Amino acid sequence: MSSVDLSQIKQLPVSERVALVEDIWDSIAEDSARVEVPDWHRKVLRERLAKYRGQSDVGRPWPEVRKRIEQGQ
Repeated sequence: MSSVDLSQIKQLPVSERVALVEDIWDSIAEDSARVEVPDWHRKVLRERLAKYRGQSDVGRPWPEVRKRIEQGQ
């Protein structure tokens, strides 16, 4: 693993640091198949999905949500 000088990164303007983070995130996304998901993450996701599916009255259709956002509500 190569070494990165954090002090040099901290000297960059915020906009450049944000761009750097975006570039790093994009590079991770390109290799997402190689990122291992811990078992506890899978468990939490299964629990949340089961809870969501058990509550049919929760949530709104996307067109309705989008309309509310566009109207500034």
